[in-house]
Amino acid sequence: MTKKLLNKWNMISLRQKLIVTAVICLLVPLLISTTVSNYFAKDVLMDNAISNSRETMQIVELNLSGLINTMLYITNYIQFDGEMNSLISAGKESKNDGERALNNVKITNKLGSIANSLNDIYITILTEEEEGSGYTNYSLYNHNFQLFYDEPWFDKLKKTDAHELHWLGGQPNYILSSKQSSPYLMTIARKLQYSTVPSGYAIISIKETDFHESFSKISGNQEIMLVDSTGNVLSHQDSNKIGQPFPYADRIRFNEDDAQVTTIDGEQYLLASHKLTYSDWSLVHVTRYKDATQKINFIWRTNLFIQVSFFSLFLFILIIFVRQLTKPLARLGRVAGEIEAGNLTIRAKIKGNNEIGKVGRSFDKMLDRIEAMIKQAVLDQTKKRKLELEMLQAQIHPHFLFNILNSIRLKILMKNDQENASLIQAMSHLLRMTINRNNEFIPLYQEIEIVSHYIKLMNMRQQHPILYEVDMTEEARMVEVPRLFIQPLIENAYIHGLNEGGGTITITSRVDHQCLRVTVADNGKGMTEDRWKLLLEHLHMEEEALSTEERKGGLSGIGVKNVYERLKLIYGPTVKVLIDSAPDQGTQITLLIPMTAGEARYV
Repeated sequence: MTKKLLNKWNMISLRQKLIVTAVICLLVPLLISTTVSNYFAKDVLMDNAISNSRETMQIVELNLSGLINTMLYITNYIQFDGEMNSLISAGKESKNDGERALNNVKITNKLGSIANSLNDIYITILTEEEEGSGYTNYSLYNHNFQLFYDEPWFDKLKKTDAHELHWLGGQPNYILSSKQSSPYLMTIARKLQYSTVPSGYAIISIKETDFHESFSKISGNQEIMLVDSTGNVLSHQDSNKIGQPFPYADRIRFNEDDAQVTTIDGEQYLLASHKLTYSDWSLVHVTRYKDATQKINFIWRTNLFIQVSFFSLFLFILIIFVRQLTKPLARLGRVAGEIEAGNLTIRAKIKGNNEIGKVGRSFDKMLDRIEAMIKQAVLDQTKKRKLELEMLQAQIHPHFLFNILNSIRLKILMKNDQENASLIQAMSHLLRMTINRNNEFIPLYQEIEIVSHYIKLMNMRQQHPILYEVDMTEEARMVEVPRLFIQPLIENAYIHGLNEGGGTITITSRVDHQCLRVTVADNGKGMTEDRWKLLLEHLHMEEEALSTEERKGGLSGIGVKNVYERLKLIYGPTVKVLIDSAPDQGTQITLLIPMTAGEARYV
């Protein structure tokens, strides 16, 4: 790994090394200080946010404690006040209706005096369930207190001890006159017991709106609510949430003070809970974490912005000075890149009397000498390639004395043997083109005629003749091509495709995007995909690299490879060979030859 990094470092330019070194020397300390401060700041931010949240809930608790204490005071008053105990006991023991009515008025007046000294509070005392008797500080028009016996929580209330409070929390408002202004009431209940036998039950309710008014005093984008020990919402500014479970109750504990940072809808929130002192209710505070840490974050971001700004300014100044120093070197680098791409006419033209200027002038003089040497090398290489072409053609086509063949043809014609005379004529035409060295390039239609003579000669010894078809467009007809470049493909199709037997060979040609496309196809045995891919691979290998088995298998020799090498010598690497074949479906070999003028061909 270290070696790779060193290799990459050695490959970059001097200017890049200077800039990278400066960036590392400045950026690393900045990143370290930022990371360390950010690491320690996280705990500080969280502690500060939790502390602020607890202070908020403590303020709310102070506001709620007055309401809760009022409710506790009333339950204790009903339970322990001697006069109230006497009146309730007398009401239960009295058999005279008049005495009961008088006692009922006294208790109702006493409850009314308590309620009048306090704000909207509803008091209900149930004495005997069987008879449905009781006392309230509100009229039966607002609510029939006997309905409390049907509430699902009443059975639990009967099972509690006299010293225990039953914290019912948010209940639907049962007082008709205040139901619209406050849909819910905060309610607690208690069993009354003045002796060993239970005397009744006290139910105290206060408007839920009095509770959540304490929440509205908290400023900012915060949410605070009152929940019970199971996580059900008892009081909330949104009445639709009352009675519903707190959606994130599984992420926080309600039986003790707790605080957690959690993700809600892709954003971090601070959830904090605070258990109230005299009940099993808890306050829950929900606020966005970034709002809770906004001030400290602002200080941290400002400090980071200042550091980054000075770093960027210094880096900008450094780049300007480095650029002035290394601009001539960069110019030399670009010139070297152009030369590598093949443009030998470009020059650096660097001025100045310093060391870089001297290097630039020496570089230009060196290019002048190299360009002159290349021109001489091109001339020498052209002569060498012409000799190589002649040697390749000599491999494919042996020299015959076609004049003697013409004489033999005339004698055969004199004997009226037209068939053999035609064969001799084809042989003569074929050898004439082989021996002729004057015209290296001929029109494509003449190349097709040579191929037709070649096939005619092959059919002379065939029991089943070879049929051939030609599909040549008018545009391709007069395109000049190297002499005898199709014949090896016909021979390859005859030997390897048709197994030296009968069949059909098709020659098609057309011009496509300044490129001559010539295809030779047979309907012979074909090849598997692996074999024709191997043939394509061997086209690009040197002759010496091929094994004896590969030569015998027809993957090299006087065939496709020879044609490809010849065309590559003439046209350069832009020549392409495509092969398509399948078993029992024949083989198709396509040559893609660039259409360039004779004098501009690759040499």
